[in-house]
Amino acid sequence: MKKLVIRIATIAAAFLLGVAGMSYFLMAGNTDSTAEMTGATLPLIYMERQGRNLNLLHGYTKSMDAATIRDAVYPLPSDRTVSFRVEYPDAKVQNVYYEVRSVDTSRLIEDGEIKDYSRSGRTLTVDLKLKDLLDDNGEYLLVIRLGLEKNQEAYYYTHVKKLTDNHLDECLAFVDEIHSALFDKNNTVSIAQYLESDDSISNKSLDHVSIHSKYKQLIWGDMDVQEPDMANIRTYLTELDSSVASVRLEYEISYVNDAEETENYEVTESYRVRYTQQRMYLLNYDRKVDRVFDPGLDIFTKKGVELGILNTEVEYRKNDEENIVGFVQNGELWCYDVAQNKLSKVFGFREGDDLRGAYDEHAIRILKVDETGSMDFLVYGYMNRGTHEGEAGVALYSYDALTNSVEERAFIESRESFAILQSELGSMAYVNNNGQFYIFLNDAVNCVDLSTMECETVAGGIASGSGMVSEDGHLAAWHKENSLYASRNVAVLNLNTGKSREVQADDGYYIRALGFMGTDFIYGEARQSDVQKGLTGNELFPMGRIVIEDEQGQVVREFDYESQGKYVTDISIESNRISLNCVQKSADGSYTAAAPEPITNKTTEIVEKIALETKSGAPKQQEYYFALSGTRGSGKLRTLTPKQVVFEGSRTLTLENGAADNRYYVYNFDGTFGGAFTGANAAVQTANEAMGIVVDAQQNILWTRGGRKTRTDLGTMNNPQQKDGESSLQAALEIMLGTRKTYGDVDTYLAQGYTPYEILSEQTAGRVLDLSGCSVSMVLYYVSQGYPVLALEGGSNAELITGYDPQNIIVTDPLTGESSKRGMNDSTQQFADLGNLFLVCLPETEN
Repeated sequence: MKKLVIRIATIAAAFLLGVAGMSYFLMAGNTDSTAEMTGATLPLIYMERQGRNLNLLHGYTKSMDAATIRDAVYPLPSDRTVSFRVEYPDAKVQNVYYEVRSVDTSRLIEDGEIKDYSRSGRTLTVDLKLKDLLDDNGEYLLVIRLGLEKNQEAYYYTHVKKLTDNHLDECLAFVDEIHSALFDKNNTVSIAQYLESDDSISNKSLDHVSIHSKYKQLIWGDMDVQEPDMANIRTYLTELDSSVASVRLEYEISYVNDAEETENYEVTESYRVRYTQQRMYLLNYDRKVDRVFDPGLDIFTKKGVELGILNTEVEYRKNDEENIVGFVQNGELWCYDVAQNKLSKVFGFREGDDLRGAYDEHAIRILKVDETGSMDFLVYGYMNRGTHEGEAGVALYSYDALTNSVEERAFIESRESFAILQSELGSMAYVNNNGQFYIFLNDAVNCVDLSTMECETVAGGIASGSGMVSEDGHLAAWHKENSLYASRNVAVLNLNTGKSREVQADDGYYIRALGFMGTDFIYGEARQSDVQKGLTGNELFPMGRIVIEDEQGQVVREFDYESQGKYVTDISIESNRISLNCVQKSADGSYTAAAPEPITNKTTEIVEKIALETKSGAPKQQEYYFALSGTRGSGKLRTLTPKQVVFEGSRTLTLENGAADNRYYVYNFDGTFGGAFTGANAAVQTANEAMGIVVDAQQNILWTRGGRKTRTDLGTMNNPQQKDGESSLQAALEIMLGTRKTYGDVDTYLAQGYTPYEILSEQTAGRVLDLSGCSVSMVLYYVSQGYPVLALEGGSNAELITGYDPQNIIVTDPLTGESSKRGMNDSTQQFADLGNLFLVCLPETEN
């Protein structure tokens, strides 16, 4: 027995020595060390107006493409004085410089060094009086540059607007009144008169309420929350004109739950208000709420993890065994090991109450979680602190759960705002076992060798919307030709092996990549002769054949819809079900809507061990939680905070810029990014719904909700090219070209089959907007700006919208030049029945 004990002890000692030796061996060749992420150092700038803080600005350490930055606007008073305060608790400010530019940055209006300021402690106060060089009601870009210690610089960007008349003080007072009333459950101040309650929004959750919610939802239901101190509310002016203001408030509130624990919530509250001499109007109201994830709360139960009230969609990913889940909440990445009851705060910029760490202009995407809980993830956008503080870009990190450390693998720098970067970053982002990092950025598939930091462009110039990846991320597909509707070949790339294959359309056909179901690739084929381009430039791609191939390229299933008289125009994929949108061809060659076709993939139903669910109950109504069906580790929750690996050298990359950015960007009325669109019509419709604006990549405003005059009449529209026998469409096109001082042979173009959109695009140096699907009310914005709108009525018929008043629109007959009024409601319905087919020509630049 004694020998047995000695043998066991010897084996145990040898094992421990072996583990220690292996650890020493692994660390001996690694000169990297670990440390906590360095704190934020850049100063903050508060714009000020009559003692109120506005538009908190965060600094960049490198000069940015300022035309891509659109956060808030500062109203210039009549004496053109810009007031701001610089707070620098960490890095001393030594010099202050400024520039005023056009919003597209092409024109410098004035610049200089500011020497007249006051300094108190770690705060610097500036009153900068601009020169009288700004146009009335014009909007401009203000750049503030701070010279810091150790030859460092910080850049700050905001818009300024010179308004000849505004009622901002009345608008802000109205916002403050409603804000306070929303915390008043005694209804001391009635706000019911401003609401437009209807069924357009759910009244079963407090995560999102709006002007359409019920009154009780707006006053926080049965939750007893306290109004925040005004000094702790951050105010942003997102849009402003003489009588209308859009205002966003950001703050935190606390709530004491039934267990007498204090929960904290982040709140974004947005208003759009109008001043008149008679009364104030609430045009829109919107509030979004997210609970701050706090592991100190009693939120870990045997059945799940309570996430609470959330408006932001939860980014999460599980390992294959489904006993570990990584998730993002409040801009922080967490990893929960169910079996070990262990929680790791993998990544986050937040530092207590420091507003620099809480700046929400970045996002985290989880790429992979393995059996140990280690993961790869992206952080993209503005870097609040750490090695890249004040920079913008895409950072690839790896978290090692065994060593409890996070290492930066690569950083792709950018000069663009978070909104633009987010719109350019595709769904492809993958790290394989060979240390190759694939990422879709700048319209290209890029492969980074993480051992050498060399970058290769696998494919460039990929058409917007043609790239897609499988759910697990290791398969990608895109059209090889730079076209979504005229491609003959599709590339399918295995990101694990780096090997690609090509799927080619049959002769006389075009091919379109449609997506992945699991690892199966789905594509469709359309006869080249069937592909149609609408009058306004929109495409119809009727696919008579749908094919599903496995990962090796073998056909799994094939569907011949053409033989049934049907054609597929688009698909949606959800889990193991495909829904196909269909049309059928009429005798005249046109297409009409047909019943959709479903495709179900027969797979074994998977029972999730970790699932994101919702539950309902008073007083917090709907809350999110991770439902756990596996065994949770016993004992007290262990919480870890990994340290970052400190490495020598640089892992920063700069990728080549993509093609010219011709997309349309939408910003909602609360200043948040509403999306990037390839079509102006989709952008305008989205902005109209969000009461927002549409801009191009240079921040030129192309459309704004409520931005038109009360009435407009563009007057007589003459056609100097008028010929006998020409159609109203030809005459209308000639008039449209004439407004741009262009005179071409429209008749020849029409005879050759060119669409009106193509004719206008080829003949003018400006921008032609396809506004098909937009209502009359939306397109009248362009008439207000001085541009006639071409209304297509099918075949060779067209007319011009050249004016309006509150009750009517003014329509001009392009053949006679005569104008007539039509009732607003009747004409709206008339053009809707014709498909709302509108085109407008804008000048080459729109500043």
